[in-house]
Amino acid sequence: MLNATHTEYVTESGILTLIYDFKKPQELDDFSFAGRRPIVCRGVMRLDPNDTLEHIVRFQNVSISGFYSVHHNENFLATTHGPSLAMELGLARFCIRHHGRDLVTGPACPKNGLLSAALTIAPHRTSAVLLGSEISIALETHRVGHVQLLGGRSGRSISALVISGTLDHQWVKGLLAD
Repeated sequence: MLNATHTEYVTESGILTLIYDFKKPQELDDFSFAGRRPIVCRGVMRLDPNDTLEHIVRFQNVSISGFYSVHHNENFLATTHGPSLAMELGLARFCIRHHGRDLVTGPACPKNGLLSAALTIAPHRTSAVLLGSEISIALETHRVGHVQLLGGRSGRSISALVISGTLDHQWVKGLLAD
């Protein structure tokens, strides 16, 4: 059973939507992490530097949105098999990366506090939105895997996280076989 604040599964489309408001520590049970358990307080989840939080559900395609603190040039939102969203050049731009390569960039419009950001990975197109600026690229992606939230060099605050996507069929088969 998932511990998101709100969970919805639409059978016809096969889309699972998970909303995390980070008001209860149990919401973190939907994630695996190697380091110290992140702190959840007043609707914000705080991830330690260099830690990675990986969602337990595996997706074929996915859309991830929320508010993130970004302090350095680094990936801050990723998937295990698909593209990632990164900040670059002293936070002067943001980009979609895949296999270590910057594929497309846009202006970051950096500001203090939490930045509104989204990454959508569909079978034939990947797009990202940061503070209203959108970038997009045609990219074949057949399976994105697990959503990863990255702590970066100085840690990360995350709030109002929404993960929505089509489940990875092999993962579901394995889950049902157990």
